[in-house]
Amino acid sequence: MSITTQHVAQTHHFMAAIQSTCNARHIPMPDIRDVCITERSDRVYSFAIFPQPFGYKLEAYKDRRFLDQISSSLNGLPVTYSNSTGFRLVAIVEGERDQMPTQVDCPEHRPGWVRLGVDEANREFDLTWERFGHGLIVGMTGSGKSSLL
Repeated sequence: MSITTQHVAQTHHFMAAIQSTCNARHIPMPDIRDVCITERSDRVYSFAIFPQPFGYKLEAYKDRRFLDQISSSLNGLPVTYSNSTGFRLVAIVEGERDQMPTQVDCPEHRPGWVRLGVDEANREFDLTWERFGHGLIVGMTGSGKSSLL
């Protein structure tokens, strides 16, 4: 795998997502010291390297909600941070990453059916995946939406 113009474009999008997330959360946008794109273990990573020392508490940039908001801006590209040799934000711009399956059958219910709950008579209410269509799980970051799935 080699670095492509698509990786460079995704890295530009990553930098813009950091800027917009900082603005939305009312935290200072650091003067990024350097940007790095590297390939390791069949993955391509983009790094936004913060200046050292950085005059703001790093907790705001390590916060899971901050990282999730950047990830959402990048259509789900994984985003994390590294703090081993200076602080940097990291996005995987290509390579294997965890993805949610489109259908998960619960072992306690009929395969191909989605259990939605119970009716007034306490009978199970379920639909086939085909009839179910779209669903929405609402909740704040960290409230357990993924665990519910």
